[in-house]
Amino acid sequence: MLSRLPFCIVVCSVICVNNALAQTAVYQPLGVWTDPQINSYISWDAARRGQSSPAIKSVDRPQLAGLRSKNVELLQDALRRKASTKITTDTLARRYMLRLAMTRPGRNVLNGAMAEALFAERNPGWAYVRSPNAPQHDFTQPRPGGGRNNVQVKFHENGNPFRYMDDMKRDWRATKFAVPDDHVTSLQEKLEAEYQRCKAAGDIEGARQTARNAGRVRGIGASSQEILNARNEAVGGAAQERYSTYVSFGASLAVALAPTVWDWADGSLTGDKALYRATRALSLLGVGVGTDAVLIAIKQGALRGTLKGNVIVGTALTITEVTWLLYEHGWRRAFYQPEFYERVAGGVSAITLGLAGGSAATILTSESGPWVAVPVGIVTGVVTGTVGYVGGRSATHAVLELAAPEILQQQERQQLATVKAGIEQEITNAQKWPHE
Repeated sequence: MLSRLPFCIVVCSVICVNNALAQTAVYQPLGVWTDPQINSYISWDAARRGQSSPAIKSVDRPQLAGLRSKNVELLQDALRRKASTKITTDTLARRYMLRLAMTRPGRNVLNGAMAEALFAERNPGWAYVRSPNAPQHDFTQPRPGGGRNNVQVKFHENGNPFRYMDDMKRDWRATKFAVPDDHVTSLQEKLEAEYQRCKAAGDIEGARQTARNAGRVRGIGASSQEILNARNEAVGGAAQERYSTYVSFGASLAVALAPTVWDWADGSLTGDKALYRATRALSLLGVGVGTDAVLIAIKQGALRGTLKGNVIVGTALTITEVTWLLYEHGWRRAFYQPEFYERVAGGVSAITLGLAGGSAATILTSESGPWVAVPVGIVTGVVTGTVGYVGGRSATHAVLELAAPEILQQQERQQLATVKAGIEQEITNAQKWPHE
């Protein structure tokens, strides 16, 4: 029995040595214990993060044609997604935009749609939800390895955090809750105060829900003022395009009537001249309105009411106006007459200010509806255009007095000679009268 003992000891020693070589020793301090479930979660989360997120389809991102300003196209895209069955084209979206802008509830709808549009534009990792009727989700985002994050976008113009907190209670399913960037801090402060209140009152469930809501808050990527400015720009752009015909009409009317006003104030308006002015006015009105109508066929009418569109309309009006002036002043002889340059400068000023004033008026009154925006745009275009004509002509006359006084003196001598000849003719006729 004793003779077998050394053999057993040797065998046991060999087995222990083999086990020691087969396993790597891991040092773990006494009293330290790690939950296997936590280790499993850490390993799973690391593997999940290592996977790439599924690609977002382009149709679920804002669709911008690049024809109009970015804010116009962002808002019309958002409105089409919200009412896809009623608003089937971009044109209908812009008209719907103008109708909503006429009322306070409608502007609130536009504010919300603009907030969502800016969130989509500034957060490329998120996609619009497919269903326009999704009550608690506006955007969705696939998670690496499976699952989805969802976000609800909210905008209250006054930034009242209690209204946001009520919204969060109703829209409890969304993973994230996005508000304007300048409203995030006040909302988080109110949620923290509510959490402390629930905790002190022993409301464990209320504290848990409040803590979850605090973790859901995030910014849209735009402040409340940026959202309002973007909405106003979008509505103003839609109004400019919608009412551009009336702006062109107002500018044309200004450049047509301003010379008549000048002649009337100068006392040189005669009956035959008034008839000629009426014919000239009709041609200018036709050119202005007709050019705007031609713009409808260019880039789906996107140039109407814009700076480029106004330049095209203004150029057509200027060419027509200069052609009439050349005819009035004897074509080539016109270049030797200071009045020709004065009237050209006055016409260009009338066209420029008439278009600019009319466009600005339609933007400022776009929320009042067409029955206000249209007449205000026309009247403003006529008034500013007439002022521009008088100012441009007077300024050109002052420049000619400084730069080329001899031309004005020659013109004045010719006018005096004409007046003198007329007076002499009247005297001659008066002397002959008793003998006739």
